[in-house]
Amino acid sequence: MFRISNTGEITDVKARSPHKKLTEEAIRVAKSIKITSPGYQMGQPVGVKYSLPIAFRVEQKKTEVDPFKGMNTSNNKRRY
Repeated sequence: MFRISNTGEITDVKARSPHKKLTEEAIRVAKSIKITSPGYQMGQPVGVKYSLPIAFRVEQKKTEVDPFKGMNTSNNKRRY
C-alpha cells in the first residue's frame, strides 16, 4: 500500500510478507513507480491511497532442504 501525494509523488509505502527481504523488495518496487500526476477531485489535486498486489515467485535451489517436505498439500502445488 502507498499514497500518491497531491504532487504525484509516492509516499507512505507499507508492505507485508513472510520474509524481511521480500518486504524490502516490495517497498523498493513501489517507490520506483513513476507517477506523472496526482488524483483530482473537483478540479483540485488530492492525495490518493493505492493498494498494489505484488507477487514474487521464489525458486528453490536443488541443493537446499525443502521446508515443505512431508506437508500435506493439495494437488502437490505449493503456493508462496
